[in-house]
Parts: sequence; C-alpha cells; structure tokens
Amino acid sequence: MARLDEQRRELAMNFRFNRATPNELTPSQARLFVRSLQTSWQVPPIAWAARESHEQFDDARRLLHAAGIFRETDGSGSLTSLDCYRRAAELLEWLARASDAVTRDVPVALLAAGAYQLAGLPAMATGLLRQGRYGGGVAEIFAAFLSADFDLLLRESVEFWKDNPALTGREGSAALLAADEDPGIEKDEPARDDDHVDVEPARDGSKIGWYVVVELVRAVGLIGDSLRRGNEGRLTQAITKLSTLSELTTRLASDELWILVNLLEATARRFAANSLHSRVAALAMRAPSQQPRMWRFAREQFARGRGVLWTSQVQGLERLIANDSFALCTPTGSGKTLVANLARLIRERAPERLASVV
Repeated sequence: MARLDEQRRELAMNFRFNRATPNELTPSQARLFVRSLQTSWQVPPIAWAARESHEQFDDARRLLHAAGIFRETDGSGSLTSLDCYRRAAELLEWLARASDAVTRDVPVALLAAGAYQLAGLPAMATGLLRQGRYGGGVAEIFAAFLSADFDLLLRESVEFWKDNPALTGREGSAALLAADEDPGIEKDEPARDDDHVDVEPARDGSKIGWYVVVELVRAVGLIGDSLRRGNEGRLTQAITKLSTLSELTTRLASDELWILVNLLEATARRFAANSLHSRVAALAMRAPSQQPRMWRFAREQFARGRGVLWTSQVQGLERLIANDSFALCTPTGSGKTLVANLARLIRERAPERLASVV
C-alpha cells in the first residue's frame, strides 16, 4: 500500500508540475483566462473550440483528483494540495465566466466555488457565487452551503422540502429507488448553451442521480444546522452520510455529480475543523465566568455568516487558547477583529491576560 501511495503521489506531482505551477499558466490556460475576461467585458473573444473547453475541464478534474491524493498522503493543509485546488478553481471559474457548456448535471460555478473553499480561499468562493452563475432551484442550496451562509441554506432547504413533502416521511428517499418512474420536481431539459442550470441529473432510468441530489440536500442541511448549533454528534453523522454518498456516486452517477459530492464532503470537513464553536468551547474552559457571553458571541457570528474561521483566525484563536500573551500580525481584512473581541472577553475576566492584535 505504501508503494502504491508513492506511485500515486508521483503521478499527481508530475501533473501538478505541468498544470498547476504557482504564478505560471500554460498557453492554453492563459488563452482561457483571456477569453473569460473578453466574455465578461462583452467584447469579441479570441478563437476557441468547444474541444478546448472540455480539455480544460478535464485538466481541472484531474487537478482535483491530484489534490485529493496530496490530502491523503501529505495532509489536508499541504501546499501541493492547495496549489492543485487553486488552479482547478481558476480553470473552472474561467469556464464559468466564459459560459462554456462543459457540464450537464452540475453548474460549473458550483464546482469552482468548492475548489476555492478547499484551496483556503473562501472569499473567492463567495464572490463567485454572488454573481449568480449557477442558476436556481436545488443549486441555490449548494451555493449557500459553499458560501458558508447557513441561514440561507436552511431557508432554501425548507422550501425544497415544502416542494417535495413525499420525501420527508419515514422512508425518506428510499421511495425514489423503488418508483416505476423518476419522481421529483418537473424541470425543463438543462440548457447546454451556458452554465445557468439547476443541479438536476440527466434522467437515464437509473434514478440514482436524483436520489443522490435529494440526499445531498438532506446532508448539507443537517450539517449547516449542526454547525450553527455546535452539535458535533449530528455533524459527524451528516459528514459520514456525505462520505457514503461519495462511495455511491463513484460507480453509479455522472462524473460531475461525483465531483460535486466529493467537494461538498471535503468542504464540510473543513467547516467542521474550522468551526468557531470548538474554539469558544476551549476558551470557555479558561474563563468559565465568560462562557454565556462567548457562546452568545459565537451564535451571533454564525448568524452573520462568520462562524467558519479563516486560516489566520484559526491560528490566532489557537494562540489565544494556549498563551497568556501573543501578537497576531496579519493583513487587513483577514479577520483579526474576531480574535480581538474574544481576547477582550478573556481580558475582562483576567486583566493580566493580554493578546495583541495588529
């Protein structure tokens, strides 16, 4: 097994070197970037064939696979993994901006946002999704999740279950697999001339695609609610559900739906690892008298869409948990205020504790 991992990592490293070298673009990648800008600016784009769009999408898919290998062998925070996720996200974003029809079942902007989240660039994911390049319907639910907007996620999920009351019973989605015909919301055939489509797998008689989508809605809704409440038990169950769906889609669903499931699962694990609740729990142990205020602060942050911490915030709070005095120096807009507010709460409990945030 160790030898197999070495071989997989070597292949992934070679592909990263050829397609995801930091601060460098291949000629094809550069042309796609230019074309995406020209399309956004509504000026005549350079000559480009549909084949080239699909080649770039295939490269993005391989980069996501390489990133997964690096996560397994080197850890989730490995720089090689982040490089692959970032380049994959860029390629997918440029394809989305150019309105290239490279997917049928899943809007390419959703895939780009998931890759940006795993590259450690949540602001890029949110900024892309705010442009609304992913259509509507069920895609709204996954877009809210990938934006870490859990209040919106739950509102959209409630609307989905209102439209599909038959799927809320004790049997859940099992009826979808047993039905003679594919149930669900009736939708027009997904458009092929742009990526403004809903997440709606092509109905090929297997029913598996729609079953997976419904169970994804169920899982991400539970994850969002569990993150807001700090319920780790239910959060673990929901992430396990995503892992099971990933195994199912490996063989029985479309390739792009499999990519979406894997991105959602990895993003959910990232959200769980970077949740503010776990840091507040550790801080509350050191300042029991401030515990109610800390939990209220955490709930307010989740309500404002700030409950999933950025890397600099994780580092600052880990320092605050472990040390009585430290300095946190990060760029403007990196989330220092959240760390400072929690440091202030602890300082009110024990004035001798001091955390400097610059």
